[in-house]
Amino acid sequence: GLAAGHDGSTGPELVGALLVAAVGPLAAMLVLHAVDPGFDSILVTTAAMLTAIGTATLHSLSLTQEADAMFYQAIWMRHASFVGAGFMALVAGAIVSPYLDQIRAYPFTLFGIALALTATTVVFGQTVNGARLWLRTGPIQFQPSEIARLLLAGFVAVYLYDRRHLVSAPWRLG
Repeated sequence: GLAAGHDGSTGPELVGALLVAAVGPLAAMLVLHAVDPGFDSILVTTAAMLTAIGTATLHSLSLTQEADAMFYQAIWMRHASFVGAGFMALVAGAIVSPYLDQIRAYPFTLFGIALALTATTVVFGQTVNGARLWLRTGPIQFQPSEIARLLLAGFVAVYLYDRRHLVSAPWRLG
């Protein structure tokens, strides 16, 4: 079958990964159409097509009878999960974008959340490959520092925008 492993078995995780990779872009298109009817549908469908090609390629590699099949099966399932997460992030960005003016009013909150995320790895972090940078919540393992990096970029952007008159002024000593 389409979601069969290299040994011919069909696991629920394989079917779930396939559903996430297939339904994620479709659900994103529907939500984007409801949230922002003027979105660039060609860009989103192109991204969906490219991720579908990648997912199908990795899935076909996982069906081989060679020793690498288990490796490609794990990569395929991870890729499908990332496709779903990426399209969910796209939808979240489209939903949050009308509220950017309210978010911009609290740059130090972004900075504080970034610091708190980084501090959670000190307290609750797991060591992977010698670095204590990972958090595990159920089946999901992630690096809070990656989210903190985005929040810090937002903080710096707002901070510099609010002080643009100082940044563009000529340099003076004293």
